[in-house]
Amino acid sequence: MHIVIYGNKLSDTARIWWLLKYVGVKNTSILNGGWEWWTKKDRPAGTSTPRVAAKQWKPDFQADRLMEIDSLKKSLKLLTVKVVDTRSIGEFSGGRIPGSAHLEWKELVAEDGLFKTRSQLKQLFLARGIMPSETAVCY
Repeated sequence: MHIVIYGNKLSDTARIWWLLKYVGVKNTSILNGGWEWWTKKDRPAGTSTPRVAAKQWKPDFQADRLMEIDSLKKSLKLLTVKVVDTRSIGEFSGGRIPGSAHLEWKELVAEDGLFKTRSQLKQLFLARGIMPSETAVCY
């Protein structure tokens, strides 16, 4: 089964996506553009609630998707991790983890509401000092 998450607020949608990935749901995606884009493009929508059969499921926690503070401190000494502060510039200016890069999550989205292209994102990451060889730890 493939789960596609959408909503009116990308930050909430992304949290649900991350949580599902963390508990081991492999085929999980975010609807590019969200609900607003979907309806603007006159895509099909319905109001009925589909019947879904209950199924036994056991979470398979993906520990590598979560970094705890002690592990982060050790990784920072090895210079293999880049901490990325995804909050607003005001929040970032008010206090941050030393050495963290600032990249507000909203900057990942183009004006049309879709995610920026792979090349645009790569350029943005490099401009902020987020290197492909590093593990990005976001907060």
